[in-house]
Amino acid sequence: MTVEPETPKPASGDRLATFAVRLIRVLVRVLFVLLVGAGLGLAAYFGGPALYRQYIEPVQVNTQRIADLEQALARVEANAAQDREQWTGRLADGEARQAVQAESLAALQADLAHQQSGLEALSDLPDRVDRLAASLDETSTQVASLEAALTSADAPTQRLGRVLQMVRAMELLTRARLWLIQNNLGLAADDVRSARTLLSDTAAAAPEAEAATLTPIIERLDLALQDLQTAPVVAANDIEIAWQLLVEASSPS
Repeated sequence: MTVEPETPKPASGDRLATFAVRLIRVLVRVLFVLLVGAGLGLAAYFGGPALYRQYIEPVQVNTQRIADLEQALARVEANAAQDREQWTGRLADGEARQAVQAESLAALQADLAHQQSGLEALSDLPDRVDRLAASLDETSTQVASLEAALTSADAPTQRLGRVLQMVRAMELLTRARLWLIQNNLGLAADDVRSARTLLSDTAAAAPEAEAATLTPIIERLDLALQDLQTAPVVAANDIEIAWQLLVEASSPS
């Protein structure tokens, strides 16, 4: 009968060393998990507010500004429509009065021509003619003033419309900055180009002083379009400067 040799049991020192190695591995893994968690927490704590201030907050500002301007534009349009109705009515009344006074003046002048022989009896007729002529001149002046006011009644509405176009251009530039963050240069260029076209059309319809404030913004966007493919960081700075200039240009004067 053959007796198999007994397997030697590990010494107590070897068991202790094996346990220590396993314990060190567990501690290293726990420490790695803690470090990764701490890194993610710090990134969320410091990166979240910066992302909100740089990208989300401008979008909210643009949205609120558009809503406010649309409400103001609606109020101005309603007031302008009411004013136009009132001025149109007053213009019609003035024209009717002018016609009546012109007929009266013509009748008085004809009567004066045919009544030269009885001028003593009609001594007050020249005074009446003079007063009526003065009243006719005053009415003509009022009619001309009302026509000028009616012609310029849409000026506040036009200004608000231009400001609304500026704010829409700001929204396009904000979206272009977000596309740059995502490294989507094509969509960023499309939005910058759309904003540039919008501002160019607005400047063409604006008064000279207001168009002068839009010229450097358009030039800045041209620079951004030139650098967008080769130097996106420089283009992003140009877009940021254009956005700040638009904030100033669209503010109430």
